[in-house]
Amino acid sequence: MATKKVKNKQGIIVYGLITTAVIQFIYALGFMTNFYNLFYEGTTEMFDFYKRLQVVNQFIFRTSLVILIVTILLLAFDLNKHSKSFFGPFVIFGLLLYTVYNFTTIFPALVYYANIYKRFDFSQIANYTARPEVFYLGIAIMSICILLETILFLSVIIMKRSAKNA
Repeated sequence: MATKKVKNKQGIIVYGLITTAVIQFIYALGFMTNFYNLFYEGTTEMFDFYKRLQVVNQFIFRTSLVILIVTILLLAFDLNKHSKSFFGPFVIFGLLLYTVYNFTTIFPALVYYANIYKRFDFSQIANYTARPEVFYLGIAIMSICILLETILFLSVIIMKRSAKNA
């Protein structure tokens, strides 16, 4: 009975990870949309900022793509149903390390760019509303969700293994 509950939790966590990864991937695709007006209607300084922000966008996109591929691999190896091999915990642990590394890399950069963004005078751009929260919300929330889900998944796998050994 307890094993069945753990299997259900494992499946829910895997599908939650995939859903979060898809949302992060979609967010990464649209990250630069908010800054499009800086490119066409802004000052030279805003245009330079837009070009520098492309590097951040590429990092966010690559990270979200890798996380999406790894989470889909969880289904390919049936980790939503069982974890008979030692491969599953290593994949999840690797995903956790990858997410922690990328979060600690990108979040300080996002804070830095958000501070620059806040200093611009947007009055010359018609119908433009400055939204610095775009920098934080998507990446921070998605990364934290993925971190929590991978930690939860690892704990479920560890509980399942310890229940088998007991």
